[in-house]
Amino acid sequence: VLQDLQAAIWPVVEQARKTTVAVNANNSTGSGVVVSADGIILTAGHVVTDLSTGKVADQVTILFEDGEEERARVLGMNKTHDAAMLQLIRPGPWEFSPLGSSSDLRPGEWVIATGHPSGYDALRASPVRFGRVIAQHISYFFGSDCVLFGGDSGGPLFDLEGKVIGIHSWIGEDLQINTHAGISGFIDGWESLRLGIREGQLQEPPSMEEGTAVLGVMFDPGRRDVVLDTVLLNSAAEAAGLRAGDVILRVDGRLVNGTSFQRYLRRLEVGDEVVLEVQRGREEFISRANLGGVTSLPFVTERGQEALSQQAGELFQAFNGVVSELGSGVIKIYGGRKALTFGTVWKDGRILAKWSEVQKARVLTGVDSEKREFPLTVEEVFTEDDLVTLRAPEDMALRGIAPSEGRVRSGALIAAVRPDGVAEGIGVLSVEDRSLLESARGFLGVQLDPEYNRGGALIERVTQGSAGEEIGLKKGDVIIAVDNRKIDGLQELKTLLSRAGPEQQVLLNVRRPTGELQLTAKLKPRPSVPRVSSGRERMMNAMDERGLSQRRDSFPLVSQTDMTITPSECGLPVVDQNGALMGVLIARAGRVKTYFLSTERIATLLQ
Repeated sequence: VLQDLQAAIWPVVEQARKTTVAVNANNSTGSGVVVSADGIILTAGHVVTDLSTGKVADQVTILFEDGEEERARVLGMNKTHDAAMLQLIRPGPWEFSPLGSSSDLRPGEWVIATGHPSGYDALRASPVRFGRVIAQHISYFFGSDCVLFGGDSGGPLFDLEGKVIGIHSWIGEDLQINTHAGISGFIDGWESLRLGIREGQLQEPPSMEEGTAVLGVMFDPGRRDVVLDTVLLNSAAEAAGLRAGDVILRVDGRLVNGTSFQRYLRRLEVGDEVVLEVQRGREEFISRANLGGVTSLPFVTERGQEALSQQAGELFQAFNGVVSELGSGVIKIYGGRKALTFGTVWKDGRILAKWSEVQKARVLTGVDSEKREFPLTVEEVFTEDDLVTLRAPEDMALRGIAPSEGRVRSGALIAAVRPDGVAEGIGVLSVEDRSLLESARGFLGVQLDPEYNRGGALIERVTQGSAGEEIGLKKGDVIIAVDNRKIDGLQELKTLLSRAGPEQQVLLNVRRPTGELQLTAKLKPRPSVPRVSSGRERMMNAMDERGLSQRRDSFPLVSQTDMTITPSECGLPVVDQNGALMGVLIARAGRVKTYFLSTERIATLLQ
């Protein structure tokens, strides 16, 4: 199972990142995906709509993974389906991802999500998330358990053939409740979208309360005939043999229309049996159905939840077969009688743990997989990385976990391992090693005009003592190229300078009224400014009942995973599908962010 899944994931991730873009409109950011060689981009309708006024942007800024900045015009929109179509202005051909279908999706199908949570970041590729389709919805919407965050809206959801099957639309409170606008809605309205027709009203996807008794069918209650538009998978209706297109004539002997049928079903409870007289074409037949109940996941029946749970259990079981012998390399750490965190045994016997979780304890005790208790002593602290190495008595002879060899790629299936040798929090490597320090980004020291759109980036102000001032940049200059790469906007300039890093020299082509000139600047570190989370960001992070680590930012070098853990599970080892150590969990940092220190980073520190 693991080998087949891994083989399918990697090529999808590689292609997905090339076509996933950031969409900046109305002073906010979302995501999108290029789906044609002539530059058609699909995104969510609300990404290009000012939600306070309802005004749709005419033109937007597009950012590709490599920092390339382009302009796109907004074509059509169907707000009811949260569907919008954009067109890149510069002619192609453009690299694109093919369209799939969402009309025949079944819960349990594996999917991959990309996007730009919290907005575009020059030092980070689009984070990868891995999950499953969990529910069908009405009106082209469906649900997945790929965890999303603000900024992801409009980004693509892929099947394991690399086809776009959905566009991220709505983020629910539960980590597992994420709604996508099905790609079939875009396809069915393709011509209207291409022609620039804008229709419908933005609205939340439909939902149902947990415990509601359901037959598992969708129909238009305003029609006289009860014609089934959809039969939900794993529902009472599916078990009773009903299909889309069937017409319900009577229920429990009563003639019904759309309104009376809906009213009758609302009076019933989970487990009640209904007798249905059904017409299919020219044939009429009788069917019996025992109503099921809706779970905490919208439009997922109890039977469907059982199937999803079984599938998840099979994946964990597959990982358990790989990690069952690794529990001896994991210990639980106590401060007195209080459980604090976990520790991973390095290959030389040192124990790696999260420093901020253990530093206040006067006495530290370790408990290994054999339930042996032993004292722990602090050996060395790496404050910037929030890492501590601990030592157990030599006679404990703790056995470390062998580290992975070679480069680890984004999309790698990974799991944390508990002391009992059981997999915890399966996920994927979302983003490879990167610095979270502002000082790791190159800083020229110029303020740019965000409204300038005539090619290049217009300087409004030059910071005193900056690299820009040292080479003579001044207000009114337009930077048109960096290291001979043409600049199309301020975000592209910021991206290239951030990736160049401090102390690096860059060649700038500058346009002035007196002519063009070339200047070489030695970049400085970007000044550290305390980051203030937006209210929406704090709200979405607060939805995660697991909580966040107290120390969760400003790491010099971390890898990121979509694995969901509790802060107390930091220190657990992260292993790949072969059981090789990839790193140690160091912070639960947000709804879509769990950080770990890679084995390469750890080895560098310990040396």
